[in-house]
Amino acid sequence: MTNNIATRLLTPCILLLLLMLAACHNPSPWGRQGEVADSLIEQHPDSVLHLLQDVDYNALDEEDQAHYGLLLTAARYKLYQPVDTTFINRSIAYYSSHLRGDKRGWGSNSSPLGGDKRGWGSNSSPLGGDKRGASLYYKAVVLYELGKKEEATLLLKQAEQQAERSDDELLRNKIYENLEMVNSDARLYQLALRYAKKFVESSCRLHDTLCIMRSLDHQAVLYGKLGYADSMRAIYNKMDPIVKGRNDSIVASILGNMAYCHMTSGQYAKAQAKLKRAMQIKPLVSHYMMMGKIHEMNGDTARARTNWETAFTFHDDEYDVKAYLALAQLYHQRSDFRQEAQYLNKANGLLDNQGHTTESVRIMDTQRHFDEESHAQRQSRQMAVLALTILFAFMMMLAIVTAYKQRLRHVTNTEMRKLADVSNKISHLEMLRRGYEKEMSLYRREIDQMQHERSRYQSKVGQLESKLEETAEKMKAATREKQEMEQYMTKVSLYAERALLNGKNIFDTMCDGQKAVRLTKQDEQDFVNYYMVAHHTDYARISKPYHDLPLRLQSFLILTELGKTPKEMEEIFCVSPSSIKAYRHRLKELQRHDMA
Repeated sequence: MTNNIATRLLTPCILLLLLMLAACHNPSPWGRQGEVADSLIEQHPDSVLHLLQDVDYNALDEEDQAHYGLLLTAARYKLYQPVDTTFINRSIAYYSSHLRGDKRGWGSNSSPLGGDKRGWGSNSSPLGGDKRGASLYYKAVVLYELGKKEEATLLLKQAEQQAERSDDELLRNKIYENLEMVNSDARLYQLALRYAKKFVESSCRLHDTLCIMRSLDHQAVLYGKLGYADSMRAIYNKMDPIVKGRNDSIVASILGNMAYCHMTSGQYAKAQAKLKRAMQIKPLVSHYMMMGKIHEMNGDTARARTNWETAFTFHDDEYDVKAYLALAQLYHQRSDFRQEAQYLNKANGLLDNQGHTTESVRIMDTQRHFDEESHAQRQSRQMAVLALTILFAFMMMLAIVTAYKQRLRHVTNTEMRKLADVSNKISHLEMLRRGYEKEMSLYRREIDQMQHERSRYQSKVGQLESKLEETAEKMKAATREKQEMEQYMTKVSLYAERALLNGKNIFDTMCDGQKAVRLTKQDEQDFVNYYMVAHHTDYARISKPYHDLPLRLQSFLILTELGKTPKEMEEIFCVSPSSIKAYRHRLKELQRHDMA
């Protein structure tokens, strides 16, 4: 609480100081505010958004409106807020028709990931040195999150062309990283690898250690997906000395990928050591999955099960499915098929829930035009060879069929003669059989009558016995069901009372805000149930735009209603910032789906 008060008091002081410093060399009011916003956009986007809210957009000239729209889009994107593309469209239109790469106020002397530590001067900003390229970039990333992936990729390609004509290395670095991720999501790993190499080269030119580490890690992961295990190991061996002396949060993810590389080569001891260090820095759900696999390979199924069950606390649907499947396989090896079926059903349930949100991203035709002509020529040659092959095969089949018909005709004549001899023998035996059947028919008729009488008697006796047994079973089942129902109702009432009390305690603790709350899955369910009962009007209002929400998204909506920040939600859910971003994106997708 004290830190929040200090932050609210310090932010206006920083803004006032920067405005006073900017006033010494810039007579334009927006010019001063624009410089302050440029200097704060990377580390304090919330302050930038607060500053822009006090600006009269309609009072600005066309150039300042373009600058305002770019800053507003960047700030809202960084704060995970809904973005209206109207402003960024005006910025792109202005910079495309007027500036053509003007670098005033958009230098490349800084990096958001570290690197150069010089101050944000008039030629330096975290947004990059090319305003038109930066505008194209931010519109692309906004559209990509909205699901317009083809249009976003085209804008990224345009931004890449614009950035390559300028000296803005920081902007190129961001564009290469996003193009690598776009193509990797679309499973175009070769094309993604090309951009990953450009990402590495750009990071080296920026002299930013963290950025270099992240880019090399992306390149190594792509090598692994393409099956180039030696190249992946070579990169991680090169990174190992750099990673040893750092404890940044990105290092935890890199160490996890290095552990996976060791596992692919069978070096489970090294993989376990990497995972232990990574989990000391920042435990991730993938770490627990790999640690469980290592324990399983070592025969320690109890610790393997513990790690996989811990993965559920991260509430990541993809890894929840993997954990359910791993546990199902573990119980299958124990021949505990009932537990195996339960975990498989849970995994299938999650896969069904993901089915309507999962899609395979297609990269646009503009990225495939380069090899279409050669592919068409190769295809025509293949068709010609295929036609000749089919003709030759048809002629061979015709010859084989002709020879087969002649052989079949000879065999058929031989078999017909044998069949005539057999028919004569059968007719003689048939005459003997008829005489024997006449003698046996009288005897069988008497036997059938006796068996019929006996079967009638036995059926009556069986019906009476079955009715008596059925009546007794029904009486026992009714008594047992009554006892079970009474026990169940007692347990349900006690459990509901404890669950509501637990949910109330969690709700009061969150509203008090004096200590952090980390929810387990059961606590999260109790918290949601209590809010639905105690604040049903508020819950009905916030959940009205959505048809059906899983537990995590219900908790996310309630915490948003309670005013919790993304940082606090990360600590409550024990997830990464990308997971909070994914929750917001899934809510938008569900809202659009329900409205459609």
